[in-house]
Amino acid sequence: MKAVNLKTDHMANPMGISFPHPTLSWVAEGGQQKAYEVEAFVHGTKVWETGRVDGPSNSVRIGYEAGSRERVTWRVRLWEVDGIPSEWSESWYEMGLLSESDWKARWIDPEYSFSCEERRPSSVLGKEFTVEGEAGSARLYITCHGLYVAKINGRRVGDFVLAPGADDYRKRIQVQTYDVSDLLTSGLNKMEVTLGDGWYRGNVGIDGTPSYYGSDLALLCQLEVDGKVIMKSDDTWLASQNGPTRLNDMQKGESYDARSEDISEWHSVAVCDYPYSVLVGSDTVPVIEQERFEGRLLKTPNGELVVDFGQNIAGYTEIKVNAKEGQRIVLWHGETLDCDGNFTQSNFDPGDRNKNGGIPQQLELICKEGL
Repeated sequence: MKAVNLKTDHMANPMGISFPHPTLSWVAEGGQQKAYEVEAFVHGTKVWETGRVDGPSNSVRIGYEAGSRERVTWRVRLWEVDGIPSEWSESWYEMGLLSESDWKARWIDPEYSFSCEERRPSSVLGKEFTVEGEAGSARLYITCHGLYVAKINGRRVGDFVLAPGADDYRKRIQVQTYDVSDLLTSGLNKMEVTLGDGWYRGNVGIDGTPSYYGSDLALLCQLEVDGKVIMKSDDTWLASQNGPTRLNDMQKGESYDARSEDISEWHSVAVCDYPYSVLVGSDTVPVIEQERFEGRLLKTPNGELVVDFGQNIAGYTEIKVNAKEGQRIVLWHGETLDCDGNFTQSNFDPGDRNKNGGIPQQLELICKEGL
């Protein structure tokens, strides 16, 4: 018998959490648990232990309170009726930035002033920085107003989709922590972050209310190597609204112009005094891609071309086309066919109640030459 499926607050080896006393849990495999023992270590030093605890319980809240950036390694062993302990099973968790004083980065706004009624393209922010010598253990702490996708040296950071996640941003903005050690190189590096509207200022709810939490986009990020800040969001960053994503909204959809993938018209950013007090760790399982479905093309009685993925999903569509520059492809998304077998959005369209006249869920691709 041994302990398997070790979790910290239902997460496997979570990074960047903020709850000071998480619950450690496990599953007994290969026998009936009669007792357990848990030990916790920081930098190889034991900081907490339960001793042997009789009973079938498979979870315990740790009594040790970790500090910012601290990694806690914990292990558990079990006893069966024969009184012989199992081998140790090990896991870990790592804390995020827990205090406002941990932040050396500033909130930065990539946009010039504009009308709140005007829909805006995504903003792209960029920063070059230097890593001296070989990169050690590197952590990126990052969040935003809106949604972000971050890249370092052209490679995506993490696999969190729709980060930093949905929340009441007036009270909580989750910060993600990523191990980016493998993305850094000695010498010059470049970070690029794309910001979209998301739930923060996109159209939300059945009424399609825009800018519910605010009209600004903003980025906050801090890169540390071996605990030392080597790059942070500040007034040295540059931004552009001339990237390929021309429209992005959770209800209206997205417009992507592949002809604008070489981003131009960079300008300075504005440093803002947005609060740090609302920042919390990402104490939850991230939204990630789970499955990929290949579509089946069919024609409806009305002559519409429909791509059927076989089930109703929360996801996005990926297509590859060999096109002529400027060709336009538009996809409309729905959940079902109507009673006559034709495409419809009527089952979720709120009509005139929605301030935008409906929820089109439209994707537009403006093609570049070739693939």
